Amino acid sequence: MKRFEFVSDGAWSGGGGAYFNNVAHAAARHSILAGGPGAIPVFPRNVPHGRNLPETYLLAPQNAWPWAIRGAAKSELRRVLLLRAASEWHMRRASAIHRISGAIPTLGDPAKYSPVMHNPLDTGFEEALAASEDESVPVARGRFVAIGSLNSYRNVSTLFEGYRRYREGGGTHGLYVAGPPKAPEVLRCLQAQAQGIPDLEFHPGALSRPVALAALREAHAVVIPSRVEASPFSVLEAVSLQPRVIPSAALGVREILLRLKTADDEAFFDPDSPAALARALWTPPDVSADWHRALRTHAQREQERLVWGDELARWLESLEIPIPRP
Repeated sequence: MKRFEFVSDGAWSGGGGAYFNNVAHAAARHSILAGGPGAIPVFPRNVPHGRNLPETYLLAPQNAWPWAIRGAAKSELRRVLLLRAASEWHMRRASAIHRISGAIPTLGDPAKYSPVMHNPLDTGFEEALAASEDESVPVARGRFVAIGSLNSYRNVSTLFEGYRRYREGGGTHGLYVAGPPKAPEVLRCLQAQAQGIPDLEFHPGALSRPVALAALREAHAVVIPSRVEASPFSVLEAVSLQPRVIPSAALGVREILLRLKTADDEAFFDPDSPAALARALWTPPDVSADWHRALRTHAQREQERLVWGDELARWLESLEIPIPRP
C-alpha cells in the first residue's frame, strides 16, 4: 500500500507548523498520509534537509520569494539567490511536487505537479483564537495593523511611505506594524524611515499567535503589503477576524482571497506604488466583508480543512511513482 511521510526535521516558521497541522488533520482520515514502513518522504520546504536523499521523494515548496527578488536588500540577495538555485535543482529532481501556490513555478515535467492547493487555516489557529480572547493589544486598537516578518518582500517600506501620504492627505487613523526583524540592514532602514511619521507604532519583534490575532481583531483595518507570498496563513487569519482587509496584488495573496469570493482588480493595490497604497487606506475594498463572512465561523474553516485534506489524499493516490522497499 502506498503511504507518504511528511518529514518534519529542522526548524520551521509559523506557516510551516500550520502546514503540518493541516497534514495531521488530514492523516486522521486518510491513511495514505500517515507514514509508516516504506513510506515515501514528502519535504514541505524548498530544499530538503540532509545529504543522503532517497531516490524517490516529494517536495512541497513553501517559499515563493526566490522567484520574486525585486526590492531585496543586498544582505538578503545572496541567501535568496542560493535558495532559488537549490530549490530549482530539487524541484527538477523530486518525483512529484505538491504545489501550494501559483507563485511557485513549474519546472521540468508539468505532469508531476499537483493542482494548486492553497493552505486552509489550521487547527492551531482555532486554539490560538480561543487563547486570543484573553489578550488585548491597546496599541493596535483603531489603527491600521500589519503583522509579519520584516524581510524586504513584506514591503514595509512602501507601507510606511503610503501611510505617510495618507496622513498628509488628512487621514486620522494610526498605524501599528509588528514582526520579527530578519536582516539588520532592512531593520535599520525601516527605523530611519519611521522617524517623523505621525501616529506610527513600529515594534520590531515577534508576537505570539494569540497576541497577533488579538491585534488583528482590534484593528481599524488590516493591511497586507507584501510584494510576494506563496499561500499566506496571515491573510486567512486577517479575513477570519476582520471585515476590513486591504490586500496587495501579490499573486499568492490574490489567489487565496479569490478562492473565497471573486473580486475585480481594484480590490488589490499595487505593492510597488505608495500612492496606490495610500488610496487603499482611505477605502478598504467592499469585498473584504465577503471574505470575512466566508471564514468567520469554525464550521466554515473546518470545511476548508476537510476539502484540502481530501484533495491532497486524492492527488497522492493518483501518483504513479515507485514505492520504496521497507
